[in-house]
Amino acid sequence: MDPTRRDAVLRAYLTGRDWDRDPGARLVRRLVTEAQPTLIQWPLLVELHWVAIASRGPEGVGDLVFSDAHGHYAVVESTALPEADDRALPRRRATLRTSVRHRAIDHATAWMKLTPDARSVAAVTAVEDRGVLKLTVEYEFRR
Repeated sequence: MDPTRRDAVLRAYLTGRDWDRDPGARLVRRLVTEAQPTLIQWPLLVELHWVAIASRGPEGVGDLVFSDAHGHYAVVESTALPEADDRALPRRRATLRTSVRHRAIDHATAWMKLTPDARSVAAVTAVEDRGVLKLTVEYEFRR
């Protein structure tokens, strides 16, 4: 499918999907519907919750994949940090940040292997903390 057409279809689907109460689903919708300066070099959404390996192992599941339609991709892994007040929360939040970073790199590696036309694949994390969204390019693989 043409990447521009795919982008239009996926964005229309996510824009209209406003019934989710799950923080992860709301975050994915926010990533797509609000302008994200970090993703400006990859304007086209080409995959949503892609699965590369049938067993859904750690190298096969991602949240979003963006492209520039010229062989450059960004695999975005997202998480919303919990806000509850408990003593273990700071450690749990740090663990989640580390986990999302590792997943982004694993998924970008898998995308690079599965996409022969990929000239580069960036591993991007999207972390929402108390309503503030921060996107970070963690690593970029190049051919």
